[in-house]
Amino acid sequence: MLVLDEHTIAFADRKGNRRLDSMRNILHDPRVGMIVVVPGSNDTVRINGRARIVYRPDFADRLTVKGSTPEVAIVVEIDELFLHCAKAFLRSSLWDTATWPGTGAVPSAGKLVKGQYAVPGPARAIDAALRRDGRVNQY
Repeated sequence: MLVLDEHTIAFADRKGNRRLDSMRNILHDPRVGMIVVVPGSNDTVRINGRARIVYRPDFADRLTVKGSTPEVAIVVEIDELFLHCAKAFLRSSLWDTATWPGTGAVPSAGKLVKGQYAVPGPARAIDAALRRDGRVNQY
């Protein structure tokens, strides 16, 4: 996320699942609500405002990561900004890795996909493809 001024933020449209749901939503209704979570912090920031899609913004170079400069950014004009109470994160011990379930206790993405869709091949192949895509197509 990039702070453009005290009332405006922007973030890049990065490679993802190749769906345009959020873009369509912004075009239909520019009002947005965002929760910003900072790793290691129990506080969250709520941002309400109006979003717009910007193609080739003049600040795109400031959003470059690992040599990848986005062509599209979302700019949010902030109407409201406030802190959320940290109690939910404190109760959940979210950042305490000792409270996290073991990797075998939570179904993998491949198992979730196989449980919802008639996708050919084993769940482990889906998991391997997702890991590979995560390494290759982050930015």
